Amino acid sequence: EPCLSQIQQNLLKTSRDALALLSQESANDQWRLKVADACRRVGEVQRRLGAFDDAKSALEQSVALAEALVQEDPKCDRRRKMLARNKLSLGILLCDYEEFPIARKTFHDCLGLCEPSVKSAVDLGLHGWHALAIAASLHLGVVAENRNQSEQYLRRAVELSRTLKNASPSNVATPRLWYLLSL
Repeated sequence: EPCLSQIQQNLLKTSRDALALLSQESANDQWRLKVADACRRVGEVQRRLGAFDDAKSALEQSVALAEALVQEDPKCDRRRKMLARNKLSLGILLCDYEEFPIARKTFHDCLGLCEPSVKSAVDLGLHGWHALAIAASLHLGVVAENRNQSEQYLRRAVELSRTLKNASPSNVATPRLWYLLSL
């Protein structure tokens, strides 16, 4: 079993290195988005395997790639959502290893990317922004520096989930999320 884990880690590192090379050589924005997403996924797998340094490196790379894409076109929702998702994954990893000040900033950045699109997303029936904003708010509530901040972020998560529930009562994820928030 540990041998398999080492093989998986080597494969993931090789994949991440290949993705980094491809992202540097590609001028195609769609490809760069896919590389940023693949780096995030590699980082999440490495996190599950307990390879903190490799996971952090992959997730930081995914954030850097997404940040470059957002910088080129800040109004593109797809790019901003990718960056928010990548920052959320990095923040979760940082929490796992108790790097709370950096995790707080990362979650706050994620929430900042989501907030402008949350209202319009409900009107359009797009719930991905809500899910990211709720997750970032919940994590901020857990890693907040004080009780008041914690309550503020947790209330925001509940408020967002209520908005989502009211906008789409048939959404499969909504009842599960509502149940978790009511505990």
